[in-house]
Amino acid sequence: LSRDFFREWGERMSESELFRKTVNDAVQPAADAICVIVQPDEEERWKIFHACGRCCGLALYHGYLLGAPLTRCFLRLIMSRPPHGMHELQEELNAEQEDAAGSDFRGSSDLLTHTLSSLGLDDTLTFTRTLSARPDMNVELKPGGADEVVTDDTKATWLESTLRHKLVDSIKSQSEAFRAGVLDVVPPKIFDLLEVEELAEVW
Repeated sequence: LSRDFFREWGERMSESELFRKTVNDAVQPAADAICVIVQPDEEERWKIFHACGRCCGLALYHGYLLGAPLTRCFLRLIMSRPPHGMHELQEELNAEQEDAAGSDFRGSSDLLTHTLSSLGLDDTLTFTRTLSARPDMNVELKPGGADEVVTDDTKATWLESTLRHKLVDSIKSQSEAFRAGVLDVVPPKIFDLLEVEELAEVW
Protein backbone atom coordinates (compact mmCIF):
# COMPACT_ATOMS: atom_id res chain seq x y z
CA LEU A 1 0.00 0.00 0.00
CA SER A 2 1.45 3.32 -1.09
CA ARG A 3 1.41 6.83 0.33
CA ASP A 4 -0.82 7.89 -2.58
CA PHE A 5 -3.33 5.15 -1.72
CA PHE A 6 -3.90 6.52 1.78
CA ARG A 7 -4.07 10.09 0.52
CA GLU A 8 -6.74 9.12 -1.99
CA TRP A 9 -8.53 6.99 0.64
CA GLY A 10 -8.83 9.99 2.93
CA GLU A 11 -10.20 12.11 0.10
CA ARG A 12 -12.74 9.46 -0.92
CA MET A 13 -13.78 8.91 2.69
CA SER A 14 -14.48 12.62 3.12
CA GLU A 15 -16.70 12.57 0.03
CA SER A 16 -18.87 9.71 1.33
CA GLU A 17 -22.39 10.47 2.55
CA LEU A 18 -21.51 8.67 5.79
CA PHE A 19 -18.95 11.37 6.59
CA ARG A 20 -19.09 15.14 6.58
CA LYS A 21 -16.64 18.01 6.28
CA THR A 22 -16.67 20.85 8.78
CA VAL A 23 -16.32 24.48 7.77
CA ASN A 24 -12.52 24.16 8.01
CA ASP A 25 -12.49 21.00 5.84
CA ALA A 26 -11.80 18.52 8.65
CA VAL A 27 -13.66 15.18 8.47
CA GLN A 28 -15.81 13.24 10.91
CA PRO A 29 -18.75 10.80 10.67
CA ALA A 30 -22.11 12.23 9.71
CA ALA A 31 -24.71 12.36 12.48
CA ASP A 32 -26.29 9.02 13.32
CA ALA A 33 -29.68 10.16 12.01
CA ILE A 34 -28.14 10.76 8.59
CA CYS A 35 -26.14 7.52 8.64
CA VAL A 36 -29.34 5.57 9.27
CA ILE A 37 -30.83 7.12 6.13
CA VAL A 38 -27.75 6.41 4.00
CA GLN A 39 -27.27 2.85 5.34
CA PRO A 40 -30.35 1.59 7.25
CA ASP A 41 -28.79 -1.74 8.24
CA GLU A 42 -27.04 -1.26 11.60
CA GLU A 43 -24.64 -4.17 11.12
CA GLU A 44 -23.59 -2.90 7.71
CA ARG A 45 -23.02 0.62 9.10
CA TRP A 46 -20.75 -0.85 11.78
CA LYS A 47 -18.80 -2.82 9.16
CA ILE A 48 -18.31 0.28 7.00
CA PHE A 49 -16.99 2.45 9.83
CA HIS A 50 -14.92 -0.46 11.14
CA ALA A 51 -13.33 -0.89 7.69
CA CYS A 52 -12.64 2.85 7.48
CA GLY A 53 -10.97 2.71 10.88
CA ARG A 54 -8.87 -0.28 9.86
CA CYS A 55 -7.63 1.47 6.73
CA CYS A 56 -6.82 4.61 8.72
CA GLY A 57 -5.07 2.40 11.26
CA LEU A 58 -2.87 1.07 8.46
CA ALA A 59 -2.05 4.63 7.46
CA LEU A 60 -1.05 5.36 11.06
CA TYR A 61 1.03 2.17 11.24
CA HIS A 62 2.92 3.01 8.05
CA GLY A 63 3.27 6.71 8.92
CA TYR A 64 1.27 7.96 5.96
CA LEU A 65 -0.92 11.06 6.10
CA LEU A 66 -4.54 10.81 5.04
CA GLY A 67 -5.94 12.96 2.26
CA ALA A 68 -8.14 14.86 4.71
CA PRO A 69 -7.64 15.80 8.39
CA LEU A 70 -9.94 14.34 11.05
CA THR A 71 -11.74 16.72 13.41
CA ARG A 72 -10.22 17.15 16.86
CA CYS A 73 -13.37 16.00 18.63
CA PHE A 74 -13.57 12.87 16.46
CA LEU A 75 -9.95 12.13 17.36
CA ARG A 76 -10.83 12.55 21.05
CA LEU A 77 -13.59 9.96 20.72
CA ILE A 78 -11.29 7.55 18.89
CA MET A 79 -8.82 7.98 21.75
CA SER A 80 -11.59 7.49 24.36
CA ARG A 81 -11.08 11.05 25.62
CA PRO A 82 -14.47 12.69 24.98
CA PRO A 83 -14.93 16.31 26.03
CA HIS A 84 -16.53 16.80 29.43
CA GLY A 85 -18.39 19.83 30.71
CA MET A 86 -19.43 23.05 29.06
CA HIS A 87 -15.95 24.54 28.76
CA GLU A 88 -14.45 21.59 26.87
CA LEU A 89 -17.50 21.25 24.63
CA GLN A 90 -17.29 24.92 23.67
CA GLU A 91 -13.57 24.55 23.04
CA GLU A 92 -14.23 21.69 20.62
CA LEU A 93 -16.98 23.59 18.84
CA ASN A 94 -14.72 26.61 18.38
CA ALA A 95 -11.89 24.38 17.13
CA GLU A 96 -14.29 22.98 14.54
CA GLN A 97 -15.27 26.52 13.52
CA GLU A 98 -11.67 27.74 13.29
CA ASP A 99 -10.94 29.85 10.21
CA ALA A 100 -14.65 30.01 9.39
CA ALA A 101 -16.07 33.28 8.13
CA GLY A 102 -18.60 33.39 10.96
CA SER A 103 -18.63 32.02 14.48
CA ASP A 104 -21.24 29.84 16.18
CA PHE A 105 -22.99 31.70 19.01
CA ARG A 106 -22.97 28.47 21.05
CA GLY A 107 -19.20 28.77 21.40
CA SER A 108 -19.39 32.19 23.02
CA SER A 109 -19.87 33.06 26.70
CA ASP A 110 -22.46 35.67 25.68
CA LEU A 111 -25.29 33.16 25.77
CA LEU A 112 -24.67 32.48 29.45
CA THR A 113 -23.81 36.02 30.53
CA HIS A 114 -26.59 37.87 28.66
CA THR A 115 -30.33 37.39 28.63
CA LEU A 116 -31.89 35.62 25.68
CA SER A 117 -33.99 38.70 25.04
CA SER A 118 -30.90 40.93 24.70
CA LEU A 119 -29.44 38.47 22.19
CA GLY A 120 -32.63 38.31 20.14
CA LEU A 121 -33.16 34.66 21.09
CA ASP A 122 -36.19 34.99 23.33
CA ASP A 123 -38.79 32.31 22.49
CA THR A 124 -36.69 31.09 19.52
CA LEU A 125 -34.95 28.00 20.95
CA THR A 126 -36.38 24.63 21.95
CA PHE A 127 -34.71 21.48 23.26
CA THR A 128 -34.01 20.25 19.75
CA ARG A 129 -31.06 20.37 17.41
CA THR A 130 -31.21 20.95 13.66
CA LEU A 131 -28.69 18.77 11.80
CA SER A 132 -26.30 20.89 9.75
CA ALA A 133 -26.31 18.50 6.80
CA ARG A 134 -30.11 18.20 6.88
CA PRO A 135 -31.73 21.54 7.85
CA ASP A 136 -35.13 19.85 7.54
CA MET A 137 -34.29 17.33 10.27
CA ASN A 138 -34.59 18.15 13.98
CA VAL A 139 -33.53 15.84 16.81
CA GLU A 140 -35.05 16.17 20.27
CA LEU A 141 -32.48 16.58 23.03
CA LYS A 142 -34.93 15.25 25.61
CA PRO A 143 -38.39 13.67 25.47
CA GLY A 144 -40.86 16.37 24.48
CA GLY A 145 -38.00 18.75 23.70
CA ALA A 146 -39.67 20.13 20.59
CA ASP A 147 -42.41 21.62 22.77
CA GLU A 148 -40.14 23.00 25.51
CA VAL A 149 -38.99 26.57 24.92
CA VAL A 150 -35.56 27.47 26.28
CA THR A 151 -35.57 30.16 28.98
CA ASP A 152 -32.82 32.00 30.84
CA ASP A 153 -33.20 29.43 33.61
CA THR A 154 -32.70 26.46 31.27
CA LYS A 155 -30.31 27.89 28.65
CA ALA A 156 -27.19 26.40 30.28
CA THR A 157 -28.77 22.93 30.22
CA TRP A 158 -29.84 23.46 26.61
CA LEU A 159 -26.38 24.64 25.56
CA GLU A 160 -24.56 21.68 27.09
CA SER A 161 -27.16 19.26 25.71
CA THR A 162 -26.98 20.58 22.16
CA LEU A 163 -23.17 20.67 22.12
CA ARG A 164 -22.92 17.18 23.59
CA HIS A 165 -25.31 15.84 20.97
CA LYS A 166 -23.50 17.56 18.10
CA LEU A 167 -19.96 16.68 19.16
CA VAL A 168 -20.33 13.37 21.00
CA ASP A 169 -23.67 11.55 21.11
CA SER A 170 -24.56 11.83 17.42
CA ILE A 171 -21.30 10.20 16.29
CA LYS A 172 -20.65 7.89 19.25
CA SER A 173 -21.52 4.56 17.62
CA GLN A 174 -19.66 5.46 14.41
CA SER A 175 -16.61 6.47 16.42
CA GLU A 176 -16.66 3.21 18.39
CA ALA A 177 -16.72 1.16 15.18
CA PHE A 178 -13.95 3.31 13.69
CA ARG A 179 -11.83 2.93 16.85
CA ALA A 180 -12.31 -0.85 16.79
CA GLY A 181 -10.99 -0.90 13.21
CA VAL A 182 -7.96 1.21 14.12
CA LEU A 183 -7.15 -1.10 17.04
CA ASP A 184 -7.19 -4.10 14.71
CA VAL A 185 -3.94 -2.66 13.34
CA VAL A 186 -2.24 -0.64 16.08
CA PRO A 187 -2.05 -1.31 19.85
CA PRO A 188 -4.27 0.85 22.10
CA LYS A 189 -1.23 2.15 23.99
CA ILE A 190 -0.46 4.42 21.03
CA PHE A 191 -3.36 6.58 22.20
CA ASP A 192 -1.78 6.81 25.65
CA LEU A 193 1.47 8.06 24.18
CA LEU A 194 0.03 10.84 22.01
CA GLU A 195 -1.91 14.00 22.66
CA VAL A 196 -4.84 14.78 20.36
CA GLU A 197 -2.85 17.44 18.51
CA GLU A 198 0.07 15.03 18.02
CA LEU A 199 -2.21 12.35 16.59
CA ALA A 200 -3.70 14.92 14.20
CA GLU A 201 -0.20 15.76 12.93
CA VAL A 202 0.82 12.16 12.22
CA TRP A 203 -2.54 11.12 10.73
